[in-house]
Amino acid sequence: MDMLGFRFIITMLFISTFFYVRAQPPEGSNPVLKWQDEFSGSTLDTQKWTDRGENYRAIRNHDGTPVHWRYEKDNAYVEDGKLVLTNTKITASADTVLAAAVSSANLFESTYGYYEARIKIAPTEDGCHTAFWLQSKTMGSIGNGGSDGAEIDILESAFTTDHYQNAIHWDGYGEYHRTWGKKVEANIHDGEFHNYGLEWGPGYYKYYFDGQLKSTYIGEGVSSSPEYIILSTGASWGEGNAHTGTFPNYAYIDWVKVYNISYSDMNNISEQRVYTTDDTYTYGSDSGTNKTHGNESKIIVKQGATVPYVRLGFLKFDISTLTSDVKSVKLQVTAKSVNEAGQTIDYNVSYISNDNWTEQSLTWDNKPDTDGFVAGATIENEKIEWDITSQYLNNLSDGKLSFQISSSVEGPAQVELYSKEAGSELDAPQLIIEKITTSVTNQIDKDNAPIKIYPNPAKKIIMVQYKSGASENVTIALYDVSGRLVLNNSTFVDQGNNNIQLQVGDRIMNGFYYLTLAGKDQAYTKKIIIQK
Repeated sequence: MDMLGFRFIITMLFISTFFYVRAQPPEGSNPVLKWQDEFSGSTLDTQKWTDRGENYRAIRNHDGTPVHWRYEKDNAYVEDGKLVLTNTKITASADTVLAAAVSSANLFESTYGYYEARIKIAPTEDGCHTAFWLQSKTMGSIGNGGSDGAEIDILESAFTTDHYQNAIHWDGYGEYHRTWGKKVEANIHDGEFHNYGLEWGPGYYKYYFDGQLKSTYIGEGVSSSPEYIILSTGASWGEGNAHTGTFPNYAYIDWVKVYNISYSDMNNISEQRVYTTDDTYTYGSDSGTNKTHGNESKIIVKQGATVPYVRLGFLKFDISTLTSDVKSVKLQVTAKSVNEAGQTIDYNVSYISNDNWTEQSLTWDNKPDTDGFVAGATIENEKIEWDITSQYLNNLSDGKLSFQISSSVEGPAQVELYSKEAGSELDAPQLIIEKITTSVTNQIDKDNAPIKIYPNPAKKIIMVQYKSGASENVTIALYDVSGRLVLNNSTFVDQGNNNIQLQVGDRIMNGFYYLTLAGKDQAYTKKIIIQK
């Protein structure tokens, strides 16, 4: 190789390294640094971080044998400009992983912004995962979705293959616990540092890996409450084996940064995916028993010649926050396994009007009746899809949507589908909603628009100042980030200056909205945050 080629390679390696070393807030977000720690001192900065205590955590199961674990205060320390999270192991009556964690609770807590950390994960094959996440002190509040606090997982590395997980948890960790997760394909096991980022704005999350957008979430799990940062390791809840793993092992954090940003316009998302709240199957041989299958990672579908050999799948979706501005809605499931007889037959989906069932209570004997055949479809590339647009539109006002899946042929044909309990968002039953892009943003925030709104953020009242060119009736509408109309008022305005008061009340949740004032010939739209 000549010297010119050698210099080119060295230059490109330097550029690539520099690109990933620095923080990468989203392009066009106008980032302003709000908080950071580059771990440049000789000890952990106690003005920014505190430990997570040393109580025992949930027991993990590695290779069929329990692994105990807890945090060890001394296992988190600063060395050579990095935060080091060490995993050690002791063996008494059982193998116990002593992990590490630091938290910014009571020291730095914030709402919205861009969060990013540069991390080299601990080796998952040794039974240890690494996590970068946010938590709220009010996450356990029930009934307001994630608005009053959520666990927001930016990185969960509990897999030995090249992927990790983004996740959200809200409404506590008990009976009312709700969750969402997304599998992210990425080369995280290469022994190198990578950048993990979260853009968090009113009504949405966007997750990034090395500056690339990997997933987007819009829904009830979005927090609008203060959250603190946690950097941690632990005994893996997914893959890996701490019994046979090498200890000590380490995770390293180069830096953590938080920015104030200009929020994304989320109103023009063309596709949305919605996942089941309940999915299960019933089995004919369970007749006369109370056996349920809601906790299983599979949904079995088979149409045996007699009842004891029949298995029927059931799915339920919450569509209460969705809108009618759709081109199409498809129901998609993924085959976990299928026998030879089941590879070429149709699988039928039927509509169920009775939504008063749960995966934890549904049995063969209490299963709801179907109310009409929707469509049949074969397995294509491990996926089965049915167009259920009509059923979606007809059930928006009900807020729930339930289906039964059955085999079209009697006999041995059988398919096992992934349920939401399988842990992979890519394979879980889902609605794929192709949206009609709304025009509500066409006139957003024009500098010369004759409309002003205040306060912003607003609480229960929005004041609108409007200079009208004519005396006329106008409509004032409030849309959420998905384009759903949440408030609509009409009023008469005089030519000239007008002051209009809009009552928000208690029924509209915290978040990011669009306020549109429309007259006879013109409409104006402004962005507004509701923060009660």
